[in-house]
Amino acid sequence: MNLPVLENTRIYLNRHDSNRNKFNGDKTNETYKTRTGHEINLPIYYRNQLYSEEQREQLWIKKLNKEELWIMGEKLKQTDNGENIFKTLEYYREINKRHGYGSDEKNWDQIQYEEARRRLLNETRLKNASPAGQLNMETDYGNGRGKTHKPTQNRPKKNKNEIAKQITGKDLNDMIEI
Repeated sequence: MNLPVLENTRIYLNRHDSNRNKFNGDKTNETYKTRTGHEINLPIYYRNQLYSEEQREQLWIKKLNKEELWIMGEKLKQTDNGENIFKTLEYYREINKRHGYGSDEKNWDQIQYEEARRRLLNETRLKNASPAGQLNMETDYGNGRGKTHKPTQNRPKKNKNEIAKQITGKDLNDMIEI
C-alpha cells in the first residue's frame, strides 16, 4: 500500500519502527511503541492508513475468533460460563462506586426537585431585579422538564424619536431636512 509522503518526520508512519506493523496475515503486530518505549494498541488513525479495508476486516475477524474478553485488564474467555463474566463485571462496578465514579442510575425525583428549586430561585431573583416587580413568565412544558424562557418585562417600547432625543438632544424630525 502506497502511503502519502508526510512532511513531518516526527509522525509515526515515517519512522523506521512503523515497518513492524505491516500486514502479515495472522502474525500482524497491531501494537504501537511510543518514543518512551511503552507498547500500546495501534491508534485507529494509523491503522486506517497502514491497512486497507480488506486487511482491517481480516484483522477484526481474527480478533473475534480468539474469543477473548477483557474487563478492567483481566482476560476472560468468552467460552466461560456467563456467571463468571457477570460476577467480574459486578465486582468492578462496586469498585467504581467505592472510588466515587458512581453508576449510570439516575434519581429522577432528585433531578426534578433540583430543577424546580432552581426555577423558583431564578424567578425570585428576576422579580427582585425588575423595577416594578412585574414579569411575564412563559413556561414551556412541551419537553417535560418545565424549563422557563427568559422573562420579558412589561414596559412600553420607545419610539425612534425618543431614542434620538436621548442621544442627540434633538428631535428626529428636526434632524431630517426635507
